[in-house]
Amino acid sequence: MVFKWKDKEGEVVGADRQGTKQLDNGGYFKGMIANSKDTGGFSIDIGKSK
Repeated sequence: MVFKWKDKEGEVVGADRQGTKQLDNGGYFKGMIANSKDTGGFSIDIGKSK
């Protein structure tokens, strides 16, 4: 999953990545996309099923 970070104007300025498959150590992958700005927060886009 990717959680987009947006600034106050709504522009995407970075993102977090969250794994959904459990790793060998029992945890899940979590990371920040390279070059993400530290001034943004994240938002969630929820799609509509067809």
